Amino acid sequence: MIRRPACTGPGRRARAILRAAVAAAVLLCAAPPPAAGQTRTADDDFRSRGRMRAGPLFMRPSVTLDRLGIDTNVFNTPVPQSDYVVAGTPRLEAWLPVRRVLVTTDVAAGMEYYREFAGERSINPRGSMQVEVPLRRVTFTAGGDYLRTRERPPYEIDLRARREEVGLNGGVTVEVAPRFDLALAARRFRMRFDAAAFFAGTYLAETLNRDEDSARLAARWRRTALSTFFFAGEYREARFVRSPERDSENTIVTAGAEFHPRALVSGSGEIGVRRFLARGSGVTDITRVVARADLSWRIRTSTAVTFEAERDIRYSFRTDDPFYVLNRYRIGVTRRLGGPFEVTVYYTQEVYDHQGRTGRRDSVWSTESILGYRLRGNNRIGFRVRYIERGSVTERWRYDGLQAGMVFDYGL
Repeated sequence: MIRRPACTGPGRRARAILRAAVAAAVLLCAAPPPAAGQTRTADDDFRSRGRMRAGPLFMRPSVTLDRLGIDTNVFNTPVPQSDYVVAGTPRLEAWLPVRRVLVTTDVAAGMEYYREFAGERSINPRGSMQVEVPLRRVTFTAGGDYLRTRERPPYEIDLRARREEVGLNGGVTVEVAPRFDLALAARRFRMRFDAAAFFAGTYLAETLNRDEDSARLAARWRRTALSTFFFAGEYREARFVRSPERDSENTIVTAGAEFHPRALVSGSGEIGVRRFLARGSGVTDITRVVARADLSWRIRTSTAVTFEAERDIRYSFRTDDPFYVLNRYRIGVTRRLGGPFEVTVYYTQEVYDHQGRTGRRDSVWSTESILGYRLRGNNRIGFRVRYIERGSVTERWRYDGLQAGMVFDYGL
């Protein structure tokens, strides 16, 4: 029987800080209300996004066709196998305002169909619900999300293994001054792989099934109507169901900014430090710089540039390399060609810097081009070509592949 070590000093200090943050939020909630005109509404944009209406219910159904064509390397292996694939996602977003309460739901079901490899076919339902209660200077939120899928995890794992993810969240935002507020949020997350999911000599349920609890306190300053700056602290605790030697405590401090879609540069970004404290013998303590960005820059009316970046610590399925530092960035350029035609080009690179005994360093890069035709409204149809390649010191993990076919995005 494996005994978990007791929580260390940093964990107790983090919990003490969170308790103090909760107390501060409660005191702020009890403060007298501000003057009129400082309230914020919860339904600023859903009325324009909801294309259909049934009484008080606003809805936005849409259908996305991600791929209709060929994949030359279905299994991401050094010896490729190709197949024809159809992948799409019907989706329904809905907003229900009831007095001052706003209920938001988002339901979708991704589907993948392979002509030859029937074992790779899947239906992947997901859904989320959020309840927002804005009062005069305090806004309460609560919600949850659910995902059951056989799609590949975002990084590292090539197997289409069934997994289930469940999340619950809640929070409170207090407007301290007309341009300054404090936001306290908590989240519980659970991930479960099927017991039979086996990849590269490892049962994924053994190394990745886990529960995570986190709490985040952020101070936000609305400098203008188009820009908000924030400073945030987060405490996160991970407990692995079958591998308690992987348990960890994390303290994350970041600073960043958010920009309104109407700003010259829109989106958000943040940078900070993450302290990873091991609670078991399977991992070691490290401190790393972390960052995230999702920005868009429109040049006049004919060109748009997007930039995405992520640097963070991720858990690995490997037993000898329990986690790695992910460095990812993506650059895209969309150019109107005249009339309804446009072309979009993306370049993406990911680097997995493993922190275990092997010290491996793998990298994946891809290029993607889409020739699109704008239909009425925001609907689009196009032809996409994507080439992807992974490099590694181990022959088993090297591969390349080409995906080509039609794409379609239609919202009622």
